[in-house]
Amino acid sequence: MVQLTIETTDPLQYTAFKLNDPSRLIIDLSNVGLGDIKSPIKVERGVVGAVALHYFEQSNTTRVEIGLSAPISHEISKPVSNKIIVSIKNKSTEEDNETTVASGKIITVNSIDVQRLSDGKTRIIVKTDSVEPKFTLIKKEDLKRLSMDVEDARILPQGQKALDTTQVSTFVKKVSSFQHKDKPQPIVRIVAELTEISSYNISRNGTDIVLDIEPPGVASKKIEAKQSVSAEAKINDVSLEGGKKYNGRKISLDFQDADITNILRLIAEVSELNVITSEDVKGKVTMRLINIPWEQALDVILKTNKLDMIREGSIIRIAPAVKIAEEKKAFNEAKKAAIEGKVVEEETEELITEIFSISYAKAGDLTKNLEKIKSKRGDITIDERTNTLIVKDIAKKVTEMKSLVEKLDKRTPQVLIEARIVEVNKNFSKELGIEWGGKFNLASDVNFPNTVAVTGSSVGTSAVSLPAAAGLGSGGAISATLGSVTGATQLDLRLSALEATGKARILSTPKITTSDNKEAVIESGRSIPYATVSQSGTQIQFIDATISLTVTPHITPDNFVSMKIVATKNEADFANQVQGTPSIIKKKANTEVLIRDGETTVIGGLYKTTKQENVAGVPWLMKIPIIGWLFKKKSDRDDGEELLIFITPKIIRS
Repeated sequence: MVQLTIETTDPLQYTAFKLNDPSRLIIDLSNVGLGDIKSPIKVERGVVGAVALHYFEQSNTTRVEIGLSAPISHEISKPVSNKIIVSIKNKSTEEDNETTVASGKIITVNSIDVQRLSDGKTRIIVKTDSVEPKFTLIKKEDLKRLSMDVEDARILPQGQKALDTTQVSTFVKKVSSFQHKDKPQPIVRIVAELTEISSYNISRNGTDIVLDIEPPGVASKKIEAKQSVSAEAKINDVSLEGGKKYNGRKISLDFQDADITNILRLIAEVSELNVITSEDVKGKVTMRLINIPWEQALDVILKTNKLDMIREGSIIRIAPAVKIAEEKKAFNEAKKAAIEGKVVEEETEELITEIFSISYAKAGDLTKNLEKIKSKRGDITIDERTNTLIVKDIAKKVTEMKSLVEKLDKRTPQVLIEARIVEVNKNFSKELGIEWGGKFNLASDVNFPNTVAVTGSSVGTSAVSLPAAAGLGSGGAISATLGSVTGATQLDLRLSALEATGKARILSTPKITTSDNKEAVIESGRSIPYATVSQSGTQIQFIDATISLTVTPHITPDNFVSMKIVATKNEADFANQVQGTPSIIKKKANTEVLIRDGETTVIGGLYKTTKQENVAGVPWLMKIPIIGWLFKKKSDRDDGEELLIFITPKIIRS
């Protein structure tokens, strides 16, 4: 057996564990410096080879690393007078029967995991292969340490380690896991070194042992953050006295004699903001707040402890209310002094005069914007003849007005509006008619042969006269005359038919150039005169029957053209006249479109369709099937009109 003595100047707090590959015994001494000791220290006794010392500045820990040449068992005495004794035995010299454990079954500790929970707790998870691991928790307040002994257990080599948890927890400095005892009953020990002893809760979760450690000073707390789980989730605003609204995440807090800095740190975690406290922020807080926004909780804590805050972006500065008030007062006084100094400067500075020649805008239109910049002593005069502004003010204001004039006095872009107005007319008419008549003379002799004549028109007087409008250049007709040589019997028959189809296309392509945001009007048509009678006599007045197109373009920065378009068609209806004056049929389309420079948009739908079907004939006889065609005529008419307007804007670049 080899014994090593470790002595320090202050009371000892240590953690011991073993590592393999190579075999080593590690002893971490908390809050101990390295001093003047040089390492490694050669021992070369028994299984102990050399002792190396390492210092970790971040955690203020000195590590004693004892090199081993064979498996060992070890014991460390309780610290006495800042001294501990480490006894190391060669494991191969011990009795094999001592490895028998009273429980009869050995469990394995696989790994140790340290987590930081959202409510500020630090969770230590011991993972085993048993559903009912046996353990004992030991709290040592003088050493600020929680130790957990897992009974009848061995830890895997990779599980024996010391974890620096300062990046995970603000109050758990280190968590170590190692094989505390091998025989006769193996024990695995997990040690958590704390900055301050606090409340904890230990439980089993399947094969895991879970140790939750509360932040120092917090007896019990529960933070519940209602986060949005869908786009439809709503956060209810809390409105308090003075109209102040809180809409932050909800939080529930239960504190008893908690340090105020720890509470502010918890609120910082929930709010995801940076909180800076001055050195004067001290004290204990006891409170119970359930389901309120974090901003409200912060206000309550600050008011209760006579504190105040200043928020700058994502940073909240907290200090005593008196200091914050003094800081705000000093800031306001400095701001007021700066403003007063600026006013005095403006009232005493010498005035200068400058003339601005306006090229594109109207000088009078720019005056409204310049009036907002000039000082009280400044003056702006307009010379409309030369389109010039005469400005008199202090140098700073004149410079500002000059810069504004240069930005506003820009050439207004122009747009060429090309319109194609297409009017399509389609006409179709069909008419079928009949004329027939005859005479009969009774005679005793038989006349034969009869004669038949075919001509372009009927002869004589007709008994039924329902002809189509067949005439020269209009449709066609066929007639027949049947009778005897002596003229005793005669029958005249004429069938007439008319079918007409007409198509017309009227096209006009007017062009007009206009400035950006200025209305352009294209109008085509005629003025119809009509007479009016009054006491002064008969007067001739005019009514317009026109096609008009009104376009107001706007050029966007990305070379698109937005257009407000109004298309109107006023058509004279000569079929409906009042005292010789035709009525006006009005059609109008109003729209707004956005198209790229040079592209074309179309306006359609100004469409008119007329269908007529007329039948005329001899009453009753015209309704007899088949034979009725000898006593009637029929006419059909189908007319269509459509107006299409194609508009193409082109930005004029010069």
